[in-house]
Parts: sequence; C-alpha cells; structure tokens
Amino acid sequence: MEWIENFEQYFNASINMITHVLELLGVVVVLWGAIRAFVIYFVKHDEGIRLSLARSMALGLEFKLGGEILRTVVVRDWNEILTVGAIIILRGALNFLIALFGGEKHAFLQDPSCFRTILVASDIWK
Repeated sequence: MEWIENFEQYFNASINMITHVLELLGVVVVLWGAIRAFVIYFVKHDEGIRLSLARSMALGLEFKLGGEILRTVVVRDWNEILTVGAIIILRGALNFLIALFGGEKHAFLQDPSCFRTILVASDIWK
C-alpha cells in the first residue's frame, strides 16, 4: 500500500507543476499582449488595439482555465471549484464583449496559428 501513497504524492506534485506552468504561460500571454497594445497604441495611435488586447486576455484566461481544470483533479475544497466556475464565466463574458465590439469569437486553444507566435517568441519553435 505504500506504493499507492507514493504514486499519489508524485501525481499531486506533477499536477501542481503542470498547473503552475499553464498559469505562467497565461501570465506571459497577457503581459505580452498588454505590452504590445501599449506600444502599438502610442506609436501608431491605433484605436483597434483594444480588440487585440481583449483577445490576448481571453487567450491568457484559456491557459488559466486549463490549469484550474487540471487542479480540480486533486481538488481539496469547494473554493477551487468555484474559482473554475468564475473563470469560465469571466471567459464567456470576455468573448461576448469581443463579439459585441466587432470581433469574432475565437477558440484559441483549437487554433494552431495562435501558438506559432507564442512559440516563436519563446524560441521553442524552430
């Protein structure tokens, strides 16, 4: 029975590590989008950059949502489940606002073209 306890410890540790990596990727995407929007707004004075910023925020939330869904595998209390629900509602509201202001709904994690920019910027894509 000791091997089951060891497996559970390794499983929980790996889920926590993967969750942190996904959340870090979400933060990087949001920061990159915010910096890009800031530079483009002040250099080109482009008003359409709001939509681009909203899209990067939605993509960052996709990574956060992925991490939170993985975290529910090792959920310990209801607060974590409520956090997942809040992120889903926030993501839906953000997609609604993007569509309301002239953008199109976009399933970021299903579109490979969204990942090329991230991977090229991080030097993973060669």
